[in-house]
Amino acid sequence: MSYAAAIGAFVAGRSRLPICDACVADHLGIRTGQVAAAAIRLARQQALERFEGRCAGCCTTRTVIAGRSSSPQAECVLALVAP
Repeated sequence: MSYAAAIGAFVAGRSRLPICDACVADHLGIRTGQVAAAAIRLARQQALERFEGRCAGCCTTRTVIAGRSSSPQAECVLALVAP
């Protein structure tokens, strides 16, 4: 599974709660830089949102990511990682 697919599935499972790259990295066990790079790619594809806000995991204000509710790209990512 690629980092983008893992991040997309993780974020989609959080019901649109914003979470920072560091918290995603901690949960998935990958480096923060890899999370940031994959999240930027997914945001360009409009599979998730990336904005300045408060993280639901660590309660700090920083760049966070959250899933989009009706993105075809997000549905495609979820279809790729579904069993």
